[in-house]
Amino acid sequence: MTRTITARTLAVLMAVSTALTGCMSVMESVPMDTVGEAEYLKLAARLGATAASAPRCLNTYDAKPEAGVLAWSCSYALDDLSDRYELSGDKASADSFVQIADRIVADYNTTVVDAYRGRVVGGWVSTRYSQGKPHVWAVHTGMIGTSLVRFANLVRKRGDAAYAEKARLYTETAAAAYREMEPDWADGSYRNYQTGGNRVKGSPLPANMMAAMGRLADGLDRSGTPGSYAARVAQVWKRINDSIQPRLSGGKQVLVWSYDYISGPEDISHAILTMNFITRGYERGLVPQDRFRFILASFLHEGVGKGTTTAGHVSGDGEGIDFKNTCRRALPIYRHSAPTFRRCEKEG
Repeated sequence: MTRTITARTLAVLMAVSTALTGCMSVMESVPMDTVGEAEYLKLAARLGATAASAPRCLNTYDAKPEAGVLAWSCSYALDDLSDRYELSGDKASADSFVQIADRIVADYNTTVVDAYRGRVVGGWVSTRYSQGKPHVWAVHTGMIGTSLVRFANLVRKRGDAAYAEKARLYTETAAAAYREMEPDWADGSYRNYQTGGNRVKGSPLPANMMAAMGRLADGLDRSGTPGSYAARVAQVWKRINDSIQPRLSGGKQVLVWSYDYISGPEDISHAILTMNFITRGYERGLVPQDRFRFILASFLHEGVGKGTTTAGHVSGDGEGIDFKNTCRRALPIYRHSAPTFRRCEKEG
């Protein structure tokens, strides 16, 4: 069963988007030259081919058992394997996925007390970025859970009985992890539990962390799991959309957003998470096309650019990462800009 947001909610969000887009009279938007699904999956599978036979992320995780490794390494390996499975039903890729995912599920926390929440929190524990104290980050929950539920949704779509039980297990695990973050939601945002740097306890989570949870809500909504997931996707989009602001760049207006709403523009590495969520929102009809076109144009022009190295931030400032290294993670975004997609075909 597919859930959709109410017509009233969608109308309100579209009105907000239209009003914001109205201030963008100079920046040229990219044409909506979306690459077809078969062609997209073919390239995605090729770019992720190295993950198909050897789940190397588990070796890294064994050496450093942190949730950050599961999120920033294993979740991408899982997505690579899902791409290959979606393309052809490749059993070797599905089996490798299961090898990684079963380990992830086995390490779901049921005993460790979260130092900031003062209770046992289901999910995957990290001590990095949390002053050496055990903490379950919402961004890790979103990234790991999204990869688990995506494979499960593909299994159901293909009617693949061989992995049906795994699909059930992965969906239930992702849904349980999602529910553990619900106490963090207040006043239209997931909230920080720490104070440090620019973070203040109780302030909204940074955009990429919010986006990761929004993508998980999207996946659970598509799975048919009971819950108000579609409404949460809309709420996360509204929070991120409200933070996107116009600025002048080379005589043109572009759209940028801050990492945490109060400091400088988001860096490209984290912004890819945010853009992946915005892209999913567009694909499900939540983000209006004109709004998406302006955001995408700004992201590609300012952040990605045309050189071998991206900018450091969505504002175009600083030096970032090699373009070819963005292709695996950002291909769902680049799919909606054929010229950028073709670059990945040649350089990725």
